[in-house]
Amino acid sequence: MAPAPAPSGLPGLCLLILIFYSFRVSYLYDE
Repeated sequence: MAPAPAPSGLPGLCLLILIFYSFRVSYLYDE
């Protein structure tokens, strides 16, 4: 799986941010 160029890679970036936020929320709630 090769990394996609900028315009195509945008949805992937949004998904990455979503995962990052849900991971952060889970970590905060775990404390």
